[in-house]
Amino acid sequence: MAHIIHPFFPSSHNSPLKMSAGAGHSHSLIFTYGTLKRGFSNHSLIQDLITAGNAACRTTTHFPLFSGPYCIPSLLNFPDVGHHVSNELYIVSASFHRLDELEGTDCNHYKRLPIEIEAAAHDGGERMWAEAYFTHRYKV
Repeated sequence: MAHIIHPFFPSSHNSPLKMSAGAGHSHSLIFTYGTLKRGFSNHSLIQDLITAGNAACRTTTHFPLFSGPYCIPSLLNFPDVGHHVSNELYIVSASFHRLDELEGTDCNHYKRLPIEIEAAAHDGGERMWAEAYFTHRYKV
C-alpha cells in the first residue's frame, strides 16, 4: 500500500496526516474537539476509522465552544463569536455513518458541517476544509 501526503499539506513536510492510498478508498478530514479526541471517552469508537493523524489545528474563524449537559463539549455554529478552537485533526475513512450515529445527527443532537481549519505551524500551517460536529440545538 503506497503512502501519499494529503493534498492540503506541502509534500516536503513530514506531516502526520499521511493517507494510505488503496484502490477505491476515499478519506475525509474530521476536526475533533471533545470526547472524540485522543485520551477521551469516545476516541476508541473512531480509532479503527482513523487512517492517519493526529495533527494539531485550529479553526480559522472564532466559534463558541462550551461545556454542555453532562460536561460534554459543544461547538456552536455562530461564526465570529467566541475564540479560535484548537484541537485535533484526523484523516478517517469516508463513511461518517458511525460518527453520525454517535453524535446523534439523525435525532438533531449535532449536525456535521464543513469547517475551515488551519494546521499548526509544525504540521505545515496550511488552511483546509474538514468536517466538524456542531451542536444542532441550543437553549439559552
